Amino acid sequence: MGMRSSDATSWEDEIWRCIETHPQPSAIGWELYNLLSTDEASLNKAMDLIRTDPAFAARVIGFANTAQFGHHDVASIREAVSVVGISELMRFSLIQAFCGLAPERMVTYDQSADAFRLKSMACAAAMDYLYEEERACGDMHTIGLLHSIGEVFIDAAVSWQQGEPIRFHGSTFRKLARVEEGLLGLNHAKVAGMALRAWQFPDRVVIPIEQQFELQAGAKYYDVTKSLIMARFVAAAVVKEQLHGVSPKGDVSQIVYRDKVLSEVFEYAIQQRAKYELAMSA
Repeated sequence: MGMRSSDATSWEDEIWRCIETHPQPSAIGWELYNLLSTDEASLNKAMDLIRTDPAFAARVIGFANTAQFGHHDVASIREAVSVVGISELMRFSLIQAFCGLAPERMVTYDQSADAFRLKSMACAAAMDYLYEEERACGDMHTIGLLHSIGEVFIDAAVSWQQGEPIRFHGSTFRKLARVEEGLLGLNHAKVAGMALRAWQFPDRVVIPIEQQFELQAGAKYYDVTKSLIMARFVAAAVVKEQLHGVSPKGDVSQIVYRDKVLSEVFEYAIQQRAKYELAMSA
Protein backbone atom coordinates (compact mmCIF):
# COMPACT_ATOMS: atom_id res chain seq x y z
CA MET A 1 0.00 0.00 0.00
CA GLY A 2 1.10 3.61 -0.55
CA MET A 3 1.91 5.90 2.33
CA ARG A 4 -0.83 8.03 3.84
CA SER A 5 -0.83 11.59 2.52
CA SER A 6 -0.62 12.93 6.07
CA ASP A 7 2.52 10.92 6.92
CA ALA A 8 4.88 13.86 6.35
CA THR A 9 7.92 12.24 7.96
CA SER A 10 7.63 9.18 5.74
CA TRP A 11 7.25 11.31 2.63
CA GLU A 12 10.32 13.34 3.53
CA ASP A 13 12.30 10.14 4.05
CA GLU A 14 11.08 8.81 0.71
CA ILE A 15 12.03 12.03 -1.08
CA TRP A 16 15.49 11.89 0.51
CA ARG A 17 15.83 8.37 -0.86
CA CYS A 18 14.95 9.65 -4.32
CA ILE A 19 17.53 12.42 -4.09
CA GLU A 20 20.20 9.94 -2.99
CA THR A 21 19.41 7.31 -5.63
CA HIS A 22 18.38 9.53 -8.56
CA PRO A 23 20.88 9.55 -11.43
CA GLN A 24 23.30 12.35 -10.65
CA PRO A 25 23.68 15.33 -12.97
CA SER A 26 26.54 15.14 -15.45
CA ALA A 27 29.65 15.00 -13.26
CA ILE A 28 31.82 17.03 -15.62
CA GLY A 29 29.06 19.63 -16.00
CA TRP A 30 28.73 20.11 -12.23
CA GLU A 31 32.50 20.15 -11.75
CA LEU A 32 33.04 22.76 -14.46
CA TYR A 33 30.15 24.84 -13.16
CA ASN A 34 31.57 24.75 -9.63
CA LEU A 35 35.01 25.74 -10.91
CA LEU A 36 33.66 28.67 -12.90
CA SER A 37 31.53 29.82 -9.96
CA THR A 38 34.56 30.55 -7.77
CA ASP A 39 36.64 33.70 -7.56
CA GLU A 40 39.57 31.64 -8.87
CA ALA A 41 37.77 30.83 -12.14
CA SER A 42 40.02 31.00 -15.19
CA LEU A 43 39.89 29.78 -18.76
CA ASN A 44 43.13 27.83 -18.30
CA LYS A 45 41.66 25.85 -15.38
CA ALA A 46 38.49 25.30 -17.39
CA MET A 47 40.49 23.93 -20.32
CA ASP A 48 42.41 21.54 -18.07
CA LEU A 49 39.15 20.16 -16.70
CA ILE A 50 37.41 19.91 -20.07
CA ARG A 51 40.34 17.92 -21.48
CA THR A 52 39.65 15.15 -18.93
CA ASP A 53 36.38 14.26 -20.71
CA PRO A 54 36.70 13.94 -24.52
CA ALA A 55 32.95 13.64 -25.07
CA PHE A 56 32.24 16.80 -23.09
CA ALA A 57 35.12 18.56 -24.86
CA ALA A 58 33.51 17.72 -28.21
CA ARG A 59 30.22 19.25 -27.01
CA VAL A 60 32.00 22.45 -25.96
CA ILE A 61 33.67 22.71 -29.37
CA GLY A 62 30.32 22.07 -31.05
CA PHE A 63 28.69 24.78 -28.95
CA ALA A 64 31.45 27.26 -29.86
CA ASN A 65 30.73 26.59 -33.54
CA THR A 66 27.03 27.48 -33.30
CA ALA A 67 25.57 30.56 -34.94
CA GLN A 68 25.39 32.57 -31.73
CA PHE A 69 29.19 32.78 -31.69
CA GLY A 70 29.52 33.63 -35.37
CA HIS A 71 30.62 30.27 -36.84
CA HIS A 72 34.31 30.65 -36.01
CA ASP A 73 35.26 27.20 -37.39
CA VAL A 74 36.58 26.27 -33.96
CA ALA A 75 38.66 23.10 -33.85
CA SER A 76 40.37 23.06 -30.44
CA ILE A 77 39.41 23.32 -26.78
CA ARG A 78 41.52 26.45 -26.39
CA GLU A 79 39.73 28.17 -29.27
CA ALA A 80 36.34 27.00 -28.02
CA VAL A 81 36.83 28.25 -24.48
CA SER A 82 38.19 31.57 -25.77
CA VAL A 83 35.21 32.06 -28.11
CA VAL A 84 32.57 31.05 -25.57
CA GLY A 85 34.03 32.87 -22.53
CA ILE A 86 33.61 32.21 -18.82
CA SER A 87 30.04 33.49 -18.48
CA GLU A 88 28.57 31.45 -21.36
CA LEU A 89 30.71 28.43 -20.49
CA MET A 90 29.28 28.51 -16.98
CA ARG A 91 25.74 28.52 -18.36
CA PHE A 92 26.59 25.76 -20.82
CA SER A 93 28.07 23.53 -18.12
CA LEU A 94 25.04 23.95 -15.86
CA ILE A 95 22.59 23.22 -18.68
CA GLN A 96 24.58 20.10 -19.60
CA ALA A 97 24.40 18.96 -15.97
CA PHE A 98 20.70 19.82 -15.71
CA CYS A 99 19.23 18.53 -18.95
CA GLY A 100 19.35 14.85 -18.07
CA LEU A 101 17.58 15.17 -14.72
CA ALA A 102 13.94 15.24 -15.81
CA PRO A 103 12.16 12.05 -16.94
CA GLU A 104 10.35 11.99 -20.26
CA ARG A 105 7.12 12.71 -18.42
CA MET A 106 6.40 13.71 -14.84
CA VAL A 107 3.06 11.97 -14.46
CA THR A 108 2.39 13.41 -11.00
CA TYR A 109 2.36 16.92 -12.50
CA ASP A 110 1.01 15.94 -15.94
CA GLN A 111 4.11 17.61 -17.35
CA SER A 112 6.46 16.55 -20.15
CA ALA A 113 10.23 16.85 -19.92
CA ASP A 114 10.05 19.49 -22.68
CA ALA A 115 7.62 21.60 -20.65
CA PHE A 116 9.72 21.24 -17.51
CA ARG A 117 12.92 22.23 -19.31
CA LEU A 118 11.26 25.13 -21.11
CA LYS A 119 9.84 26.46 -17.84
CA SER A 120 13.23 26.15 -16.15
CA MET A 121 15.22 27.74 -18.96
CA ALA A 122 12.72 30.56 -19.43
CA CYS A 123 12.98 31.34 -15.72
CA ALA A 124 16.78 31.32 -16.00
CA ALA A 125 16.63 33.71 -18.96
CA ALA A 126 14.26 36.03 -17.11
CA MET A 127 16.62 36.14 -14.12
CA ASP A 128 19.50 36.85 -16.51
CA TYR A 129 17.64 39.82 -17.97
CA LEU A 130 16.59 41.24 -14.63
CA TYR A 131 20.20 41.19 -13.39
CA GLU A 132 22.05 41.65 -16.70
CA GLU A 133 24.20 44.52 -15.43
CA GLU A 134 25.20 42.93 -12.14
CA ARG A 135 28.19 40.74 -11.33
CA ALA A 136 26.04 38.07 -9.69
CA CYS A 137 24.19 37.34 -12.94
CA GLY A 138 25.64 33.80 -13.03
CA ASP A 139 23.98 33.01 -9.71
CA MET A 140 20.70 34.43 -10.98
CA HIS A 141 20.78 32.14 -14.00
CA THR A 142 21.40 29.16 -11.72
CA ILE A 143 18.54 30.10 -9.39
CA GLY A 144 16.14 30.40 -12.31
CA LEU A 145 17.21 27.16 -13.94
CA LEU A 146 16.92 25.09 -10.76
CA HIS A 147 13.90 26.78 -9.15
CA SER A 148 11.55 23.82 -9.81
CA ILE A 149 14.00 20.93 -9.56
CA GLY A 150 12.12 19.71 -6.48
CA GLU A 151 9.27 18.58 -8.76
CA VAL A 152 11.55 15.88 -10.19
CA PHE A 153 12.05 14.26 -6.79
CA ILE A 154 8.45 14.61 -5.68
CA ASP A 155 7.36 12.97 -8.92
CA ALA A 156 9.86 10.14 -8.38
CA ALA A 157 8.79 9.58 -4.76
CA VAL A 158 5.08 9.57 -5.60
CA SER A 159 5.54 7.36 -8.66
CA TRP A 160 7.22 4.66 -6.59
CA GLN A 161 4.18 4.26 -4.35
CA GLN A 162 1.49 1.64 -4.76
CA GLY A 163 -2.21 2.37 -4.52
CA GLU A 164 -4.24 5.25 -5.89
CA PRO A 165 -2.01 7.59 -7.97
CA ILE A 166 -1.50 11.13 -6.65
CA ARG A 167 -1.85 14.02 -9.06
CA PHE A 168 -0.89 17.62 -8.31
CA HIS A 169 -2.81 20.47 -9.89
CA GLY A 170 -2.88 24.17 -9.10
CA SER A 171 -3.97 27.18 -11.12
CA THR A 172 -0.92 29.08 -9.82
CA PHE A 173 2.49 28.04 -8.51
CA ARG A 174 1.51 29.11 -5.01
CA LYS A 175 -1.70 27.04 -5.06
CA LEU A 176 0.27 24.08 -6.38
CA ALA A 177 2.69 24.44 -3.46
CA ARG A 178 -0.24 24.42 -1.02
CA VAL A 179 -1.59 21.22 -2.57
CA GLU A 180 1.85 19.61 -2.23
CA GLU A 181 2.09 20.71 1.42
CA GLY A 182 -1.36 19.33 2.19
CA LEU A 183 -0.54 15.89 0.79
CA LEU A 184 3.16 15.53 1.53
CA GLY A 185 3.93 18.01 4.29
CA LEU A 186 6.39 19.97 2.12
CA ASN A 187 6.42 21.66 -1.28
CA HIS A 188 8.73 21.45 -4.28
CA ALA A 189 10.67 24.57 -3.22
CA LYS A 190 11.65 22.88 0.04
CA VAL A 191 12.50 19.67 -1.80
CA ALA A 192 14.68 21.65 -4.21
CA GLY A 193 16.53 23.05 -1.21
CA MET A 194 17.09 19.51 0.09
CA ALA A 195 18.61 18.40 -3.22
CA LEU A 196 20.71 21.52 -3.77
CA ARG A 197 22.17 21.35 -0.28
CA ALA A 198 23.00 17.69 -0.87
CA TRP A 199 24.81 18.82 -4.03
CA GLN A 200 26.63 21.52 -1.99
CA PHE A 201 25.20 24.60 -3.67
CA PRO A 202 25.81 27.80 -1.68
CA ASP A 203 23.13 29.53 0.41
CA ARG A 204 22.95 32.44 -2.03
CA VAL A 205 21.51 30.00 -4.59
CA VAL A 206 19.56 27.70 -2.28
CA ILE A 207 17.76 30.17 0.00
CA PRO A 208 15.89 32.15 -2.71
CA ILE A 209 14.64 28.87 -4.16
CA GLU A 210 13.61 27.52 -0.75
CA GLN A 211 11.66 30.61 0.26
CA GLN A 212 9.90 31.40 -3.03
CA PHE A 213 6.51 30.49 -1.49
CA GLU A 214 7.04 32.12 1.91
CA LEU A 215 8.66 35.45 1.12
CA GLN A 216 8.88 37.78 4.10
CA ALA A 217 10.13 41.36 4.12
CA GLY A 218 13.61 41.57 5.55
CA ALA A 219 14.43 37.92 4.89
CA LYS A 220 17.90 37.04 3.67
CA TYR A 221 18.13 37.34 -0.12
CA TYR A 222 14.70 39.00 -0.13
CA ASP A 223 15.31 40.93 -3.37
CA VAL A 224 16.54 37.85 -5.23
CA THR A 225 13.59 35.77 -4.01
CA LYS A 226 11.15 38.46 -5.12
CA SER A 227 12.86 38.53 -8.51
CA LEU A 228 12.54 34.75 -8.77
CA ILE A 229 8.80 35.04 -8.19
CA MET A 230 8.55 37.53 -11.07
CA ALA A 231 10.79 35.40 -13.30
CA ARG A 232 8.66 32.36 -12.52
CA PHE A 233 5.59 34.32 -13.64
CA VAL A 234 7.31 35.20 -16.92
CA ALA A 235 8.38 31.57 -17.42
CA ALA A 236 4.78 30.40 -17.09
CA ALA A 237 3.82 32.91 -19.79
CA VAL A 238 6.58 31.57 -22.06
CA VAL A 239 5.31 27.99 -21.65
CA LYS A 240 1.77 29.10 -22.53
CA GLU A 241 2.97 30.84 -25.67
CA GLN A 242 5.53 28.31 -26.87
CA LEU A 243 3.74 25.04 -26.08
CA HIS A 244 0.07 26.00 -26.13
CA GLY A 245 -0.05 28.91 -28.57
CA VAL A 246 -1.69 31.21 -26.02
CA SER A 247 -0.26 34.71 -26.18
CA PRO A 248 0.09 36.06 -22.64
CA LYS A 249 1.48 39.47 -23.51
CA GLY A 250 -1.50 41.24 -22.01
CA ASP A 251 -0.70 39.62 -18.68
CA VAL A 252 2.81 41.05 -18.52
CA SER A 253 2.70 44.26 -20.58
CA GLN A 254 1.83 46.66 -17.75
CA ILE A 255 4.05 45.28 -15.00
CA VAL A 256 7.36 47.02 -14.30
CA TYR A 257 9.95 45.40 -12.05
CA ARG A 258 13.58 46.45 -11.50
CA ASP A 259 12.97 49.20 -14.08
CA LYS A 260 12.08 46.61 -16.73
CA VAL A 261 8.68 46.00 -18.29
CA LEU A 262 7.91 42.31 -17.94
CA SER A 263 6.85 42.10 -21.58
CA GLU A 264 10.50 42.86 -22.45
CA VAL A 265 11.64 40.13 -20.08
CA PHE A 266 9.15 37.78 -21.75
CA GLU A 267 10.50 38.60 -25.23
CA TYR A 268 14.07 38.08 -24.06
CA ALA A 269 13.20 34.67 -22.59
CA ILE A 270 11.57 33.66 -25.89
CA GLN A 271 14.69 34.73 -27.80
CA GLN A 272 16.96 32.75 -25.48
CA ARG A 273 15.09 29.50 -26.05
CA ALA A 274 17.01 28.74 -29.25
CA LYS A 275 20.35 29.40 -27.55
CA TYR A 276 19.55 27.08 -24.67
CA GLU A 277 18.36 24.37 -27.02
CA LEU A 278 21.70 24.62 -28.81
CA ALA A 279 23.47 24.21 -25.48
CA MET A 280 21.37 21.14 -24.68
CA SER A 281 21.91 19.49 -28.05
CA ALA A 282 25.63 20.31 -28.41
